[in-house]
Amino acid sequence: MLAIMFVAVLGVGLISCGDDDGDGGGSSSITGTWTGQGTGDDDDEKVTVVFRSNRTGTFTVSFYDSHSGSDTETANFTYTYDEETKTGVMLLKFDDDDDSYSSYSGSGGGTETFYFWFEGDKMCIDDRLYGNPEWTLTKK
Repeated sequence: MLAIMFVAVLGVGLISCGDDDGDGGGSSSITGTWTGQGTGDDDDEKVTVVFRSNRTGTFTVSFYDSHSGSDTETANFTYTYDEETKTGVMLLKFDDDDDSYSSYSGSGGGTETFYFWFEGDKMCIDDRLYGNPEWTLTKK
């Protein structure tokens, strides 16, 4: 299954998330802190993603929920990344006892998969294999 998802995400690298020209990622490493915001209907969301060199990281999103008001959710993740194609997959892990993320994704715990790729120096992230990115980020 993971092999199928990785092959599928390679195709995502062909989808553009902006009009920036660049070298496909800006640096040879994605490690570090990336910040940005949502696109389209999600433009009020603020996102911070920290990639560590050991293939782990944290994903934080701040958003407005009509039921609970402003909210911030954080999850740990593991990731795979292909330096040549500048594409990757993040597997976010949520505490089963923490149902706060359910207001955002509809799931109360468990895992969520996000795909990422680069357009110029911007990182594009989406929870779908196809379509426009949910978030665009730049490295801090």
